[in-house]
Amino acid sequence: MQRIFKTRDQEPRIKSIEQRVKNKEQRAKNKEQRAKNKEYGPRNTKRLTINAEHRTQNTEHRTQNTEHKTQNTEHGTRNAEHGTRNTEHGTQNTKHGTRNTEHGTQNTERRTGTRNTKRRTQNTEHRTRNAKLQTMTTTQRYKNILSWFNENVPIAETELMYTDPFGLLVAVILSAQCTDKRVNIITPALLADFPTPEVMAVTTPEVIFEYIRSVTYPNSKARHLVGMAKKLVTDFGGKVPDDTDMLQTLPGVGRKTANVIASVVFHKPAMAVDTHVFRISERLGLTTGSKNPLQTELELIKHIPKKLIPKAHHWLILHGRYICVARKPKCEECGLREWCRYYAGKLIG
Repeated sequence: MQRIFKTRDQEPRIKSIEQRVKNKEQRAKNKEQRAKNKEYGPRNTKRLTINAEHRTQNTEHRTQNTEHKTQNTEHGTRNAEHGTRNTEHGTQNTKHGTRNTEHGTQNTERRTGTRNTKRRTQNTEHRTRNAKLQTMTTTQRYKNILSWFNENVPIAETELMYTDPFGLLVAVILSAQCTDKRVNIITPALLADFPTPEVMAVTTPEVIFEYIRSVTYPNSKARHLVGMAKKLVTDFGGKVPDDTDMLQTLPGVGRKTANVIASVVFHKPAMAVDTHVFRISERLGLTTGSKNPLQTELELIKHIPKKLIPKAHHWLILHGRYICVARKPKCEECGLREWCRYYAGKLIG
């Protein structure tokens, strides 16, 4: 038996034969697969058609859902509008009911004469009060008003925060046409860096401006503060004078500011007249026809005892700031109605 040995030349030919066999087998498989595909083709087409129909239906459903949401939103808006209208109608009905009740009460009072009796009683009270006010002398009015303040407001102090005369002088200069609350926010940082006239005198208005820029008229007040500090150092040895005339020589210090320093720091009988004091002095009847703060000041110090002037200044300021306010005075909360000329005129009107 002879053995056949493969030579190197035979190897490529053998591989080629093997490859042809594999290709033949693959063609057979492909043919089989095409037959299957041909068989399943109509089924796949049908499935694709059904899926396309489902997608179309889903799109329609989403569109319908969107329309339903829009309709629901519109319905909600309409319901809210209806609810608002119903609430308004209910409020109007309540008002109408209240008016009808008031009218019924008034009609009842008219029939029974109660309303006329009330009016006669009120008129009698008004006439009695007016008669008292007309016969009341200025001295009596001052006495009654000061007695009420002394009894009901025993402690009356400035609302400006300060620790020494220089600090109060700075605060009062800043408070011109500005609220005490705003000034109290500014002064702590300002006086911490410039605690004495000597320190403030060597700075510039531009530096002070950065501390006080939130107050009214900061540019002019910055110049006044620096000028005031320099004059205190050069003319008064760094001390705040207790004389009102000397105080008025300082930049930024007028008669009102000088009177505040004299009365608060040095307890002198000086009456500072600001917008509140000027207004309520005329309303209460403490002054009559005063044309400027100086006339008001002279009239007040003529009738107020000297020992009460420093406290009376704060009484009038605080009363004008919180009770006898400029636009709508709170007459019903005021304890001075009995002696108030403005309130008596209001009742007559």
